[in-house]
Amino acid sequence: MIPSFVTETNTAPPWLDCTWAAGLMLAQKATRGAIPGTRDEREALRRASGDKVGGSSLDDLSRGTQIRYGWPTPRFDGPLGVAMAALSSGSGAVFQGLYARLPAHFQRWDTRFAAKGASSGHAVYVQDYRASDDTLLWYD
Repeated sequence: MIPSFVTETNTAPPWLDCTWAAGLMLAQKATRGAIPGTRDEREALRRASGDKVGGSSLDDLSRGTQIRYGWPTPRFDGPLGVAMAALSSGSGAVFQGLYARLPAHFQRWDTRFAAKGASSGHAVYVQDYRASDDTLLWYD
């Protein structure tokens, strides 16, 4: 199931909803689209977590899905190869990290954000990985 794209940019800057947008796309995939990919749902998911200020963690997301939907988002801290195998088998994921650490050709979309270095925390939804041609499909 391919979720609808959920944007974080329909609220006034600073945009601090990337984890919630990515998490909502993961929830859509997990429920085969039963959860709407709307701004209202994204904001309801964040409210459910109790997280109200600044950027959000994967623990915040897990708490939000537990309260809102009755199940926590699974947490994976293992080797990247295991995560890629799960993605190639149909799983989705939310990845968090520093935008500044992405290769330059990915940073071209927002070079000012990438220039923030250690303050460039960001989350994306990852839909799929194809090992055959080493392609990662992610929504940002």
